Amino acid sequence: MRSLESPRSLSVVLPCLDEEQNIEGAVRDAEGAALRSGFAHCTKDLVFFTDADRQFDPRELGQLIRLIGSCHIVAGFRLTRQDHLLRRINSSLWTTTCNFVLGFTARDANCAFKLFRRSALSELGVKGDGASINAELLARARRRGFVIREIGVHHYPRRAGRPTGARPNVIFKALRDLVKLRFELMRERYDA
Repeated sequence: MRSLESPRSLSVVLPCLDEEQNIEGAVRDAEGAALRSGFAHCTKDLVFFTDADRQFDPRELGQLIRLIGSCHIVAGFRLTRQDHLLRRINSSLWTTTCNFVLGFTARDANCAFKLFRRSALSELGVKGDGASINAELLARARRRGFVIREIGVHHYPRRAGRPTGARPNVIFKALRDLVKLRFELMRERYDA
């Protein structure tokens, strides 16, 4: 296992698309943390990210921080998903597909409540920019031998805005990106 230093600072990433009605409250919920525009601009020892749809409670970050001392990544999984039935089915199918295609096991591949050591995150070389980003992060981390711990987090009903993940164009792009990622990871393994 790689050496794990004690982290002392935190960057927060809140990705958002069409979340105008949620963004002010999401920033207010994350008040006191160093908010950065994205992974590339994070400068703190730890990097936390969650979606700006406010379906997670940033106060649960403390649970992830307690676990990060013994791992590289702490990945949340939704204890009880608070979405309509079709989104819950889509999420379950996506996690099953990711686990099969990428060869890892995650309880909730697309849960947007994760804490990383910045040093580990910077080694991942993430290339994706769509719905498959969470799966890519986990797959690349496992490929590099990083220790990932999972923890249950609460999930809340959406207060405002509309989800975009079930749009057909989003689904097709995510599936295409997933297959592309599978081949990239295979190529990287053979090149190593």
